[in-house]
This record gives sequence, structure tokens and C-alpha cells, in this order.
Amino acid sequence: MVYIDRLITSDIIKSIRNFPVTAVIGPRQCGKSTLAKHILKEIPNS
Repeated sequence: MVYIDRLITSDIIKSIRNFPVTAVIGPRQCGKSTLAKHILKEIPNS
């Protein structure tokens, strides 16, 4: 399966760096968990 890059990814990464808790909300089966897993791969552990 091919991951489709989302435009909001950079905004979520900025939010995670500025705030200790960032929520990703949306309707069922829109890709929230897939997006979160993809972003976690890009952010190094602190």
C-alpha cells in the first residue's frame, strides 16, 4: 500500500514540537492512525 502525503503533516509536526499534547481528530476511517504512525517515523525520539 502506498502512503499519500498529506498537506497537514508539516503543521502537525510543528504543533508536536511546540505543545506537549497534540490531538488528531476526524471521522472514522479517514487515516488518523496512519497519519500518526507516519509522523512518528519522521520525528526523532527526544
